[in-house]
Amino acid sequence: MQELKWSIMKKPGGVLLITVTSCEKEPNQIPDAFVYERKFKRMLEPFRPITRIDLIVNSPGGAVNSALGMTKALTDEKRPIRCLIDGQCGSAATMVALPCREVYITPASHVYIHMPKTYGAKKLSGVWHLMSRLQKLSTVNTLISIYRHRLGWSRKDVRQMMKDSRRFSPAEAVETHLVDMIMERREFEQYA
Repeated sequence: MQELKWSIMKKPGGVLLITVTSCEKEPNQIPDAFVYERKFKRMLEPFRPITRIDLIVNSPGGAVNSALGMTKALTDEKRPIRCLIDGQCGSAATMVALPCREVYITPASHVYIHMPKTYGAKKLSGVWHLMSRLQKLSTVNTLISIYRHRLGWSRKDVRQMMKDSRRFSPAEAVETHLVDMIMERREFEQYA
């Protein structure tokens, strides 16, 4: 199973650069969203004097727990956050990228949106199966809110798009307002 991971680096000019990618993890090694949120906030704490956060995403997605934790931590941030999709931004990675104030995409990138799956739900029984289904419902509602905010679509249209599993080219992502504009990485790094 994929898990979202991040690296943090201080850039000149009072900017914090966070790179989001994915790595393989065993499902039993992936903690809950609250643990990710606390861990991510602790990592940001030493960088309080920094005035802006730049996020670069290149990930097919991963465990919803890591995405929910990072999204909550970034949503609580008071500093402006810009995001560049540089490669792929799929599934859970969209939860981290799309709520940012400004979202850009490189010409060779794409955004992939689908209805989330619950890992191992069919193997669970009783209360555990119910909890798994409730987590999926919560995740779906969070994603619908994020996509609706960006797209301006109805809840029904967003849900249908998720069921249809849609891949957006850079031009389609700009046209539908998922992202603000197409931009090369070097432009993003220079653009204030």
